[in-house]
Amino acid sequence: MSDRPASLALSEYNDIDLLTIVSDLTDTDSGWADAELIADRTGVQHREPLRCVAMRMSWMRRYGAIEFNPDDKYSYRLTDEGERIIKKGSLTAAQRKAVEGLADHQLLAAMASMGSLYGSASNLAATLMRRHWRYQIGR
Repeated sequence: MSDRPASLALSEYNDIDLLTIVSDLTDTDSGWADAELIADRTGVQHREPLRCVAMRMSWMRRYGAIEFNPDDKYSYRLTDEGERIIKKGSLTAAQRKAVEGLADHQLLAAMASMGSLYGSASNLAATLMRRHWRYQIGR
């Protein structure tokens, strides 16, 4: 069995990694990331890899993370909010250490706090949070 995804379904490929790939592959001259390069970077093993990319990008567009190039339906870039979440959304070392240091009996309280934050997050941030939770528990 291959470690490469058969498609780009959420169960196989998480949004953070996919949006990071779009960010990394965005051409500095044109400002767009090409679907073929995205497919190559993900390693998707499908007879129609561009279709897999296009389908996933369509969902990312609906959520507000991606925009399509009006002149080329197979090139994409992050929206301003998508870029902010991907490029500035990481935890500091101290924040990561605090979260990773939680004991089992503290996890429910931590999730209650995250639930409160989820309710006040932007639509995109809340959607990506929910989808990443689904990805993690589906692994």
